[in-house]
Amino acid sequence: MAKKKIIYRLFLFFLLISMLIGLLLLIFYYRNRTDPVALLNKGNNLIKKEKYNQAIIILKKTIKIKPNYKAAYNALGVAYSKAGLHKKSIQTYLKSAEFQPDSTDYINLGSGYFFIKQYDKCISSYEKAIELNPEDGYAYYSLGYVYKEIKERNKARHYLKIALKLFQQQNNNKEVSEVKKVLKDLQII
Repeated sequence: MAKKKIIYRLFLFFLLISMLIGLLLLIFYYRNRTDPVALLNKGNNLIKKEKYNQAIIILKKTIKIKPNYKAAYNALGVAYSKAGLHKKSIQTYLKSAEFQPDSTDYINLGSGYFFIKQYDKCISSYEKAIELNPEDGYAYYSLGYVYKEIKERNKARHYLKIALKLFQQQNNNKEVSEVKKVLKDLQII
């Protein structure tokens, strides 16, 4: 009889431990499905893996959970853009700019306009990025690049040279090389 009690108690003990482990796994699973930071990270990882449609689904869910999550709007805009959905990316970047706008919002927005060839809005967006952060070399580079595309060589040269100077000051050799390549294409250097 004592042996049966021991076996029964061991059975109950292992059953309880199994239930606790199951509960912890459920909590972990549920937290990761509703934690906006975890979802944002998952969305960004999907973008890196070029799984844009899956990223869009995850990032939309992130925004549904946390509607004012600026980083999620930026990531969603990137996913839309990479998926070729530039008009949706523009709408998303505009929404992102509603929360503490920064130069990245307007560089991304300008890129969206660039892809759909709305160059006036593209230029305005890059100018706004420069206004928000005059030290952002990417804003100057982007503005110079769009002027190159619309054949305004003097303006292109002006903004690309500013970008070059900023990237050199920041020791950003990759971007220095890229700007020099564009300037060379324009036969400016």
